[in-house]
Amino acid sequence: MNVEKENNLLFGLANGAFRYILAKEVFNSFKWYDYGSEASLGARTGTTLIEEGLRFMSEAPKPKPLG
Repeated sequence: MNVEKENNLLFGLANGAFRYILAKEVFNSFKWYDYGSEASLGARTGTTLIEEGLRFMSEAPKPKPLG
């Protein structure tokens, strides 16, 4: 990958490495989510990723205007 910018962010989820990331509202809430809940990282994982991702982006340096 050739990225020649000042601020770069690469984020990816590897094929099943993180298992399931469920919303807290569906974690253990329905019989058909049992397997997903058991194989997930926990009830707060989705919420935590969203909250921390938004915090990270709000604290990141602002890009310079183009032009």
